[in-house]
Amino acid sequence: MSGVSEPEAQTAMKHESAERRRFSWRSRRGLVIVVAVAVAVVLAAAAVVAFGVIRGSQRPASDPVAVTVPVPIGGVEVPADTKIGVIVTTGTGNAEGADWSSAAEGAVVARERLALGGSEIQLVVENDKGTTAGAHEAATALVEQGVAGIVYASSGEQLDAGIAVATEHKVGVVLPFAEAPASSVNVWSLAPTESDVQVQFSQALEAYERPLHLDAGPGLPDGVRVPDVLQHRTGSDIKSLAMQVAEMTGSDPLAHGGYAGGSDDDEQDEADAETVPEQRVDAIVLSGPAALQANITRELQARNVTAPIFLTPGATSQRFEDTLIENGAAVSSALRTFGYDWDDAVALGNDGRGRTGSAFLAAIRVFSADSEILNLTEDSPFAEVSGAADGRAHDALLALARAVSDAGSTDPTKVATALAGLTLVAGDAITGPEMDFATSQAVAAPTVTLYATGQQLGLRPESGADADALVWFAEPAAR
Repeated sequence: MSGVSEPEAQTAMKHESAERRRFSWRSRRGLVIVVAVAVAVVLAAAAVVAFGVIRGSQRPASDPVAVTVPVPIGGVEVPADTKIGVIVTTGTGNAEGADWSSAAEGAVVARERLALGGSEIQLVVENDKGTTAGAHEAATALVEQGVAGIVYASSGEQLDAGIAVATEHKVGVVLPFAEAPASSVNVWSLAPTESDVQVQFSQALEAYERPLHLDAGPGLPDGVRVPDVLQHRTGSDIKSLAMQVAEMTGSDPLAHGGYAGGSDDDEQDEADAETVPEQRVDAIVLSGPAALQANITRELQARNVTAPIFLTPGATSQRFEDTLIENGAAVSSALRTFGYDWDDAVALGNDGRGRTGSAFLAAIRVFSADSEILNLTEDSPFAEVSGAADGRAHDALLALARAVSDAGSTDPTKVATALAGLTLVAGDAITGPEMDFATSQAVAAPTVTLYATGQQLGLRPESGADADALVWFAEPAAR
């Protein structure tokens, strides 16, 4: 090669080879996307038929969303060096924030969809360990690495310390799973407020004559008043608690083989039966950590308690679902909670949200098939956690990416200013309800009662076979 040194020639050849590999990789992925989207459309159609009674009464909403929504997300232009931080809680056992660690994988889906659309974003992940010190360290590390904004994908009191660091350095924070602290600045939440949940609880309980609060920990809004309370103390026997609830509801706790802690004295059992009050408990309110709520739910079912069980919003976490299924509990519309309609069932709709929800699930299928895509912490393939990837984390990252694009800068102050003026609808590829970041409560939709169903939709990849074992609907699965 005339006029070019041998080292320069070798460098040029390597660059050309890398470009060919990149082109080949993009082409291969594009082909996979086409196939996966086609499969997703077929699966969605089948699911709609199977769940026709669920959405049958709903009229399609008119919106500007295309009939077919692509997996790549275009129209977002970010600087080449864009970094967005993600804080999760891992390795802390039963810490509250750890309930959401796997759900945070939705941010990976958003990052990959944006990359296919031409916007490369680097996710910088830190673990707050569920402690105040850990949250401070995690947020400080992200600030030092120059992130444009932070998705804080956790919950718990430790968030305040991390948010304080971000606020000090004028870095915007989006909370997909927790309410924004009072008087916080440049902090936005995608979770329902405590006051909204309180209203939903109060309205729902008006239909029952004698609800009972099983207090296994925090989570129930302070304004919710339930006269009858049974408290579960740490380390106490859940089976005994379930037995007591069965008696209060008039259930037959011995119908399926008896209760291991019951009495062998028939006369005593008859005497106990006579103490059941005439006005029986007809609804149960259950608060506490997600895993504990799942364990108690399982024991209530084992004692044949059929009264509706109203759970706190932590039940929408993957931790609740995993624990419930591992224990062999049944999933039915008797399990209820409150929040926003954000689960996979949204993809069954024939409106814009249904189509963007389908695109999100199609993306999960595509990325699960690519062994080169790793999870947030880059210690395992994304396929292993794809079943838990949550739309709320996806939308939180997408919101920050669009704010960076609107700002035309990675400067955190400019990004936060752009985010404060952002509104997102289904046409912007979000998976959840409309959002308006003019206030700290970004979701511009009312909270609703969510009902559980165990009918699997089949819209997640096979590697996440148990991921849709529990699906939350904004209305009961049967009328």
